[in-house]
Amino acid sequence: DGLSYPNKFVYCLLNQLNINYTPEKIFDWCTNKLYDIYIPSLNMIIENHGKQHYIKTGFSSLGGRNLQEEQENDLFKYNTAINNGISHYIMVDCKKSDLNYIKESIMSTTLPTLLGFSENDVNWKLCHEYALKPIIKDVCKFWETHNKNITYVKEYFHMDIHTIMEYLEKGAKIGCCSYEKGNNDSRRFAMKQLNS
Repeated sequence: DGLSYPNKFVYCLLNQLNINYTPEKIFDWCTNKLYDIYIPSLNMIIENHGKQHYIKTGFSSLGGRNLQEEQENDLFKYNTAINNGISHYIMVDCKKSDLNYIKESIMSTTLPTLLGFSENDVNWKLCHEYALKPIIKDVCKFWETHNKNITYVKEYFHMDIHTIMEYLEKGAKIGCCSYEKGNNDSRRFAMKQLNS
């Protein structure tokens, strides 16, 4: 589904805590950068940093940034966010896509205090399971069982309308749903979102 283990892990955590969030947020003040998670009620950004933020990974040989460029990008994103009024900027060490490692990383940040939870308030195994499975089938199933209303799907999964449509298109190709590209509900909602 194109989503990383750490991002899905944290999405599941926030879902369990009933925290409203926006994944992969792009702000008007920084249109060329994408932030992993934005929590509007706390004016908070959460960045889940995989191993490419800490060690040389070889991504540069694939056309990606090298370690120095990655760390310069992290600093630029942080400074830009703070200079534009972001109240809380949390960086979670996710260099290992491992349940216990990410759980400990989360618990060592200020997230528990800011979001008001303790270690026992979270089903960490559920976060791990959610992070391991592709969510395309879940999106398709939810769409089929909720009157094929793409608006409900978008709000439930906290995802951009275009991502939801892409998942439904992919799901339809493998027989997970009966979605048809360009159906009226999705087109109407997409136009409403683009016009707002």
